[in-house]
Amino acid sequence: MRKVVGCMVVFVCLVLFTPLVVNAQRGCCSSHGGVDYCGSGGKYICKDGTTSPSCTCSGGNSGNSNYSSNNSSSSSYSNNQSSRQVTPNYIYGCMDKNAYNYNAKANKDDGSCIAKKYGCMDNSAINYDASANVTDDSCKYKKTATEIKKIKFKTEYKENNEMPEGEKKTLKKGINGKKEVTYEITVDKNEKIISKNRVSEKVISEPVAEIIEVGTKQSIPVLGFVWIICVVIMFVYANGHRNDDLLLSKIYNTVGWPKILLFVIYIIFIVPVFIDIVTFGVNYLKKRIILSEK
Repeated sequence: MRKVVGCMVVFVCLVLFTPLVVNAQRGCCSSHGGVDYCGSGGKYICKDGTTSPSCTCSGGNSGNSNYSSNNSSSSSYSNNQSSRQVTPNYIYGCMDKNAYNYNAKANKDDGSCIAKKYGCMDNSAINYDASANVTDDSCKYKKTATEIKKIKFKTEYKENNEMPEGEKKTLKKGINGKKEVTYEITVDKNEKIISKNRVSEKVISEPVAEIIEVGTKQSIPVLGFVWIICVVIMFVYANGHRNDDLLLSKIYNTVGWPKILLFVIYIIFIVPVFIDIVTFGVNYLKKRIILSEK
């Protein structure tokens, strides 16, 4: 009787504990704190964070039919966990690198991309663009500037018949005036002037005109008058004394077209005339001396 009871105890123990031994040998988290949940890879995740090397879940074929049929608790756990599939750890965001709100960490596009809009983003600028989301350094600013400029004086001329013609005399010296000019200028962000428009001006001091007295009295040109008289005398005298050593006498003795050319040169240039005048005077004095000696 004792042998029969002993055999039955051994049989019951084999039936109850054999699946546990098989599970432990197959590695279904028995040495890792038990099963925690079914992983996204189709394998069980143990409670200590490790992955079961052989046991699959969610209807997958683990290759361990004994485990599925003999371990009712694990099979039940697998069925309960089939609805707890692990959702991938997504980071939603814009994945377009050319978009304004590109998110380099995102791995799931959520359709939130916003196109880049270039423009001036400074609301104090005259070309501020409220719809811009990327600055393009195109901002322009209005400023007012003033400059002091001179007003050039005018010159007035006053004729004087008592002064020789061409002579000038300053009666009153001119003085420049001053005016303040206001400009509206447009500059960029670096203060470089883009445009400049005059908007107003104000006279600070009026200019004083300069008065110049100009002589208009005409005088007789003495030298010119003497030259004309000498030319006439030389022509008359040389024509009657062609044998004298005067330049004009020699011209009279020339023939052809050179004669006309020499006459023109003789009249235009003053020096030949005065040479003949001096020669004529010397010859005249010599004759007078000779006559007086006789």
